[in-house]
Amino acid sequence: MIHLISIANPRLAQAFIDYMAMQNIVIEMRAEPQEKFFDLWLHDENKFDQVQQELKLFMQDPLNSRYQAASWQTGHIDKKFGYRNYLTVDYLKKQSGPLTIIVFFLSILIYIWILISGNDAVMAYLAWPSSTQYTEIWRIFTPALLHFSLMHILFNLIWWWYLGSQVERQLGTGKLFVIAIVSALFSNWGQSLFSGSAFGGLSA
Repeated sequence: MIHLISIANPRLAQAFIDYMAMQNIVIEMRAEPQEKFFDLWLHDENKFDQVQQELKLFMQDPLNSRYQAASWQTGHIDKKFGYRNYLTVDYLKKQSGPLTIIVFFLSILIYIWILISGNDAVMAYLAWPSSTQYTEIWRIFTPALLHFSLMHILFNLIWWWYLGSQVERQLGTGKLFVIAIVSALFSNWGQSLFSGSAFGGLSA
């Protein structure tokens, strides 16, 4: 078996399991100790690529009626789950890792700073370096932490949490750090060629 994802909401997890069962793909849900989150495991590893594509669509729109319809057809719509409060520090630590959490909250703090002080004031310290600022090494990486609208930061943080936590849990904090630094370096450099210093975001 191969691990697919960890989901906090067991009802949503079951809906995805039921939807894939309609395609004759078996996925098993396992609860971690104290049911802090729920791991989904794929039985047939040959179906991994197909399931990953379906999982990506599911994460974009988990409340789509097709998933509930699958639960109705499989008879799991009335299945009872014990829900807990997952928005706790303990859960966040178990679901991800220190680097995922640090980048997540650092991005939020910088976004609040932008709301209070304005884009120009924050970018004066964190934007991609101009020709006279290359000694300020942090500027090569900090544009990844800049977000300029609520939708911008929400979208990027959802994907950072989803992808970053998976990488950090499976490969470790060190490898996620290297991936994040290298990705930020090259993506920021590429953006600077077209946008100057007027850009930002974890997806840059």
